[in-house]
Amino acid sequence: MSKVPLLFAVLVAILQAVAAKIRRYELTITREVVGQQGERLAVNHQTPGPALYAEVGDTFEVTVHNALAGNESTTVHWHGLDQRGTPFSDGVIGISQCPIMPGNSMVYRFVADRPGTYWYHGHVHEQYIDGLVGPLIINRAKEQQYFASHGAPYAHDDWTLSIADYYLKKGSDYLPWYISPASGGDEPLPERFIVNGQFSDQLKVYARKDLANNAYRVRVINTASFSMYEITVDGMPLKLVELDATAVTPIEVNSIVLNAAQRASFLLDFSRLDAALQTSPSIYIRMKAMPQMYPTYDPADPVGAGLYSTATGLPMELEWKGLIVFDNVNKDLENASEESEKPGSTVVSTTPMPNYAVPPALSFHAPKETNFLDARPVDMAKAPAPTHSMYYEIVFAADDAGINRPYINGELYSGPPANKPMLYDLLQTSRLRVKPAGTGVEIATALAAKEGLIPIYGGGAVPFVFPYNAVIELFVNNTDGGEHPMHTHGHTVWVVATSDYPEAEAIHDGYYLKRDIVSVPAQGWAKIRFVADNPGAWPFHCHIDWHMAIGLFSNVIEAPDQLQRGTGFLAIPQSHLDACAVAGSSNPMSGMRRLLAASPVSVDEAMAEIQVNKQESMFESLMAKVASWFA
Repeated sequence: MSKVPLLFAVLVAILQAVAAKIRRYELTITREVVGQQGERLAVNHQTPGPALYAEVGDTFEVTVHNALAGNESTTVHWHGLDQRGTPFSDGVIGISQCPIMPGNSMVYRFVADRPGTYWYHGHVHEQYIDGLVGPLIINRAKEQQYFASHGAPYAHDDWTLSIADYYLKKGSDYLPWYISPASGGDEPLPERFIVNGQFSDQLKVYARKDLANNAYRVRVINTASFSMYEITVDGMPLKLVELDATAVTPIEVNSIVLNAAQRASFLLDFSRLDAALQTSPSIYIRMKAMPQMYPTYDPADPVGAGLYSTATGLPMELEWKGLIVFDNVNKDLENASEESEKPGSTVVSTTPMPNYAVPPALSFHAPKETNFLDARPVDMAKAPAPTHSMYYEIVFAADDAGINRPYINGELYSGPPANKPMLYDLLQTSRLRVKPAGTGVEIATALAAKEGLIPIYGGGAVPFVFPYNAVIELFVNNTDGGEHPMHTHGHTVWVVATSDYPEAEAIHDGYYLKRDIVSVPAQGWAKIRFVADNPGAWPFHCHIDWHMAIGLFSNVIEAPDQLQRGTGFLAIPQSHLDACAVAGSSNPMSGMRRLLAASPVSVDEAMAEIQVNKQESMFESLMAKVASWFA
């Protein structure tokens, strides 16, 4: 067989890598009235903020302007991106950067190294509760062809749905009550939910069901600060193709469950619409909150099932509905429908509504647990055997003031000052040894000894320290009555098993699903694995924003030796250092050990070197493949 087509494909891939672009965006953060949502934290005068797009290999250059009033600072975290080579762009106040103060700006530069559905959000106090969120999409050069080659062809990719909890007040207004004995540890409950800035029964999309090969890709991002949702489409199977930026072998399911910060892509092929709904001119896409996750849930309560808005006292609206209208490409009808919704309008809506009362029951695949561990990655790579063991126990208990707080291995979280980031401190100090402390140490030692691994100690006050290239097996023991979506910065991790699906470890035998959020079952556990090959200071925390506010947060110091040598990145950008000066740190890098040989290296040169290294790695991989063909 001729090798010419294969060689041509290799050359095309190399040219695509070399042709990477810089994708420049400007985001201005304000507090303002955003339509019917009321006062929100807006990004470029909207919430959710504008979608940011790139192709694999491109470099994002995002300038964030803080136009907030008073002394309100901000940062932006690029959720799900590992920030390899750019740990200073992770966007976490006090860990990877100083705050961006009002009237100031910061430039974030990082490589779009993996395709998938991501998002960005504020990482200061409760800012993402207030609306500082937006989608971030990284595509392959030939995204649709990639999925088509794996049995998931689609014609449209313009439905990105960002769902969020809607709170009537600012997040900070709820904190005095929540962080007090009066709350009993119960989190504030929202009024209802909002998708792409639209409340239930307001959002409409238009689709054709009379065309062949006309599937639609739907990306759903759970940007909620608390809630977990089940996504369904009336009378339709959802062909799942992506979970947290991991492409999965297509599988048709009845529904998809997403915990806070998780994402999914699925295809809708309307030729598969259930026969009972064939005559309906439209159908609903539904997002239902999982009521059992709320601490006050009481199914015996006939009015609100124990779920009442903290701000209003009224029953929560637990379901959001959006409309998919079929075969309606007449823009006059669409415009008339929009006009009818304006206050005082005399125009009658022409939107054709569903003609059924109850959607039919479906019988497609049902996942075994929230993380969907039985989904199979398209690009199968076996997880290496672990070398180190880490135990992480979550216990909620009252502190000395009677306030319910999370304890991590027996310790309360203690973070660094906002204007002296941990990453900066690590670059100029050798104080990296961790003293075993906390109630979890004995368990960690026993667990490690049982598995023949090296134990890693730490807790809420003391960071965990990972040696370079260690293969970490992290066991999260959740003693709390609520499910916790745990997020690893700097890594997408293999989810080995959970207490809801313990047999997954043996069934998949190293070929585990990778996610950047693992949902740890209530009063259960999760086991995850990853390689400590990304030097930096990385948070590991619950993504329920209320839990972050009270300390369900910890930090990892990864590969400290390489970090201090500058291995993996070359320069902290000047705009980041300037932010520290404005925030009150006169010289955040004073006494810093020189990372950069004799002469300083600019961020442009650093990014160029990172890009070259990635391209060289791709080139070497491709050349090795070519060599194997002729061997």
